[in-house]
Amino acid sequence: MPTKHPMNYTSLDDEQAISWNMRNISLPTLGDSTAGCSINFALDSVAPTDTERFQLGYWEPSQPSRNYNVTSAFAASDCGSPTLYGVVIEGDVLRNNSVKASKAVAFACSRLLSQQTHPPFGVLVCLTSTQNPMSTQNLKLFRFLYNIALSIYPKG
Repeated sequence: MPTKHPMNYTSLDDEQAISWNMRNISLPTLGDSTAGCSINFALDSVAPTDTERFQLGYWEPSQPSRNYNVTSAFAASDCGSPTLYGVVIEGDVLRNNSVKASKAVAFACSRLLSQQTHPPFGVLVCLTSTQNPMSTQNLKLFRFLYNIALSIYPKG
């Protein structure tokens, strides 16, 4: 039986407040873990209502590199040691200005660093909750992840 992902909406002028609560999102195993990776995610955000479609992207560093005074939106189990968790949600704005999620992809990323090169060369390896890597949704996600990687780990 699919997991239900409840969402609460509060209407504002040209945007709508949304509370996302997603549980038991399954990801392929990351490196040093032998069990399947499972992520829970809870976030309050806003979506525009002055357009037909929207995309919400949220990511944060994993626990070891985080500021411990900040509450995490993600809780994971059996995921190895990723350095980054995130989610990309696409949705539709209906005629009554309510928001409906149409697609969501969760991801966990690890940075692999090669000491063989000077300066060390890093690769961000990300696993997603979707099964079709060549879908339009995943191509958008990979572009999104590439931009995140550039902002966290600049070239050079």
